[in-house]
Amino acid sequence: MAHHAEQWRLWNSDARFRVVPAGRRSGKTELAKRWVVQRACNLKVRGRKYCFAAPTRDQAKRIYWNDLKQLVPNAWIADQPRETELEIMLVNGTRLCVVGMDRPERIEGEALHGIILDEYANMKPEAWTENISPALDTPGQLPGWAWFIGVPEGRNHYFELWTEANNLREAGQPWDRFHWHSADIMSREAIEAARQRMDERTFRQELEGSFESYGGLAYYAWSEANIVRGLSERYDADADLIIGFDFNTSPGTAVICQE
Repeated sequence: MAHHAEQWRLWNSDARFRVVPAGRRSGKTELAKRWVVQRACNLKVRGRKYCFAAPTRDQAKRIYWNDLKQLVPNAWIADQPRETELEIMLVNGTRLCVVGMDRPERIEGEALHGIILDEYANMKPEAWTENISPALDTPGQLPGWAWFIGVPEGRNHYFELWTEANNLREAGQPWDRFHWHSADIMSREAIEAARQRMDERTFRQELEGSFESYGGLAYYAWSEANIVRGLSERYDADADLIIGFDFNTSPGTAVICQE
């Protein structure tokens, strides 16, 4: 892979907390896996607990488990990986754990020395403040670190953290922000194919890691610019008429269409 300045800055950062919204398939998860494994496989680092988390346990297992078993050198694995607990014990006493944030209380009960929070925008916002952050500040232990990585999902708690991280960084706190586009990593052909099948706002969110606002819009892609005139001429009286109705808004939102 070609050198990427922002990824290199992330890899070498000394910030304790790193907020990393980036486009899909742009390497953020792969970078996190390798950074943690390299950090864990160190004879000077003993008895640590590092976690890889996703919104659900199944998702975390799918993203991390098999790759971690391949990335950790066999000579560093102290025992057979624990398939039920999703844990790998290293010869230096450090554990690599894969967890789901559908039950964030799994983090509690013991010191946590570092965690990757993948697809953070889809996690419960209270998981960080109520479960994870306290575990990273266990008395008598070195303070733990956290990466918040993923693709934005509108302007929710991930956007708030992105904004707060900048303010904390400017105030001299150990926070930093990192961002890059999928186009920095993926081929031009793949990017153009994605552009063709997505509306502009979704493309910016998914491939550019942009925090887009969808608040209050039942159909966020609708605008005066994409109204099609002369629909009566296109109506086919012999074709099926498809009607969808959303009762979650008042007085309701409907879409009427034909294929």
